[in-house]
Amino acid sequence: MKRTPRKSATQWAALVSEYDAGSENEQDFCHRHNLKLVTLRKWRYHFKSPKKQRTTQSQAPFVKVNVSPSRAAQEAAVLYIGQDIRLECPASYDVSSLAQLALAVHHGR
Repeated sequence: MKRTPRKSATQWAALVSEYDAGSENEQDFCHRHNLKLVTLRKWRYHFKSPKKQRTTQSQAPFVKVNVSPSRAAQEAAVLYIGQDIRLECPASYDVSSLAQLALAVHHGR
């Protein structure tokens, strides 16, 4: 059984672009190009995700947040993440849960 030669990153970039531009499902595309489905998915993830993550997430696991006092004096906590996200919670809301929520919202951008 003869192995097919490995493809370069440039070749995979072209294949991923072709797949993304087309209307074929993954299985048909892989069959037509004699590719393994798992390998196509790996390269699609490689070209799609890391570039986006590098531009939207900092290298540190922490997120800078600005907390402002609420208008109703301790009845609610307001948390601002950047300029476009505002979380408002009752003052009795668990602080650790609020921190997890803030991280989830930030990473979901």
